[in-house]
Amino acid sequence: MDQKIVGAPIAGLMYGLVKAAGLSEQLLSEGWTVNDPILKHAARFAAGLASEPPQPAGDAPARMRSIFDLIELEQDGQVLRAEGEHFLPPRRLGAGVFLPGGGAPADPAALYRALAEGLQALAQEGGGREARAEKSLALLQQYGWCLPAPAYPNLPAVSLYDHSRITAALADCLAGVDAGQIERWLKGEELDKPVCVLAGGDISGIQDFIY
Repeated sequence: MDQKIVGAPIAGLMYGLVKAAGLSEQLLSEGWTVNDPILKHAARFAAGLASEPPQPAGDAPARMRSIFDLIELEQDGQVLRAEGEHFLPPRRLGAGVFLPGGGAPADPAALYRALAEGLQALAQEGGGREARAEKSLALLQQYGWCLPAPAYPNLPAVSLYDHSRITAALADCLAGVDAGQIERWLKGEELDKPVCVLAGGDISGIQDFIY
């Protein structure tokens, strides 16, 4: 099998981080670049956008905003919403660090650096692609859970971790598709042609258990 196709999941996982933090393309995987149409289309499709995700404004990484800030409720003819803005703490995932807070958001630059260093170490570690992909996904969850994906610069409420794993899955699906077809999709042509099958599931009783 083509070695580039085999590396598609890793390239998809790394794509958002490389774009967001301006890291070396060597993190992607052998034979991949940030301009690869497969990665561009996978990231666009993952974000549900009609064109390639725009670059975030400014040099500093955006902060991850709580999705609850966007909820509006109507009561007695009035629209109720959260007061102010609330941001997830840019810290490694662990007990007691997942609750959003108000005030000025902390700078996530240190978190980007720690994540980049961990992923670079994995890339140099060797071993099989499957092991690297699993370890990379775990690192992205630990550090990227509170970092916004670059595909949503005006709505930083989708995490780098969630967006990257969807991009990785779509890149794997697209890796064997004809390059000309991908270019047509990127131009907004032939969008009625199927790309993949998305399967969803639910387990009843979860909300009752949590609340």
